[in-house]
Amino acid sequence: MKKHNDQKIKDVLQELAGQRQFRGKLKLTKIQSSWETLMGPKISSYTSKISLRNRTVYIDLTSAPLKQELSMAKAQIVERLNEELGEEFVKEVVIR
Repeated sequence: MKKHNDQKIKDVLQELAGQRQFRGKLKLTKIQSSWETLMGPKISSYTSKISLRNRTVYIDLTSAPLKQELSMAKAQIVERLNEELGEEFVKEVVIR
């Protein structure tokens, strides 16, 4: 006799997304995909890498003047990222 596992795919995906090992990766993917929309095409063109570790977003830029300018706006970047994610997830931004 077959066992039936009647769960909606939506419920299964939400359960997976809530697991700790997937949560950070999903947040990083959301940040990377929305970076150009949040910051604009000019800043996005100078961004070489975005990574996430321990709720800190690391942004690697190829322009020294832009690094300086964005370093002054870290609080606004954190606010924009958290607004995009829909929760207070990002604690800090490091511009490299």
